[in-house]
Amino acid sequence: MKFLSTLVVAMASVAIAQDNNNGNDTADGTSTKSQCKQVSKITKLMDIAGNSTKLEKITGGNATRAADIQAKASQASAKLTELQSNTTLMAACDQIFAVEDTEDACEKMQGLEKLNALIANQTALDEKTNGNTTKAELIKAKAQEKAADLTAMQSNATLTSFCAGFNDKQSCKAMAKLAKQQELAANTTALNEKFNGDADKISKFQAKLTSKAEKVNALMSNSTLMDTCNSLGITTASTTTGASTSSGSTNDEKSAAVSVNALGAGHVLALVSVFAYAVAML
Repeated sequence: MKFLSTLVVAMASVAIAQDNNNGNDTADGTSTKSQCKQVSKITKLMDIAGNSTKLEKITGGNATRAADIQAKASQASAKLTELQSNTTLMAACDQIFAVEDTEDACEKMQGLEKLNALIANQTALDEKTNGNTTKAELIKAKAQEKAADLTAMQSNATLTSFCAGFNDKQSCKAMAKLAKQQELAANTTALNEKFNGDADKISKFQAKLTSKAEKVNALMSNSTLMDTCNSLGITTASTTTGASTSSGSTNDEKSAAVSVNALGAGHVLALVSVFAYAVAML
């Protein structure tokens, strides 16, 4: 509980700091995205501060921490009022929040689909529960409890269409991350700096990367997916063939580099026409 209350206070401090710095995460400090983040953070903070049940749960009943959270909320309320008075901004924020909520729904649906796949595979279920039938029954019960939710989401054509694009984006990001790790694994100097020369940690990192090589190469061989990644502004310039302990040439290292276009987020939003206004505002 102490961690949660500390996190809430930190969240408030960030929102207030953004206010003091005019949301200065872009050149002019007034980007739509940065201001919408402030709206979201302050709104959540004020919801907690005004809900005694949530506040007590987060602070563990500590009156001092509760008072601190309420003070931060009070301090940030003026900024929220100012932001909410901008109708153009709030219209854009509503679109951005809608995208975020839909992405959350995609992740929930994906999780439930994995849960269903797990209970349908007895071998995997036994491995997951170490043969504990009680745990297995609890997992099955949870899947049954959420079955109606999953059916409803899967029958929503708009949601499933959005999620297809969202899942592609996640795959692209995973490939970009692995390609960047490949670049690191091929650079002895960088590896030693990252792991402070710990040979065991370096070996484990390289082994983990090698174990993922087949999967990422399969993804990279999917030309349709790679075209999608490029349209999202996420580009990987090489396949992952496994880790190397040598530093390699500068050109070789650069061949595995990852380029993430600054407009990537905008391209993601552009996949769904209903959110076109949000894209235009970003």
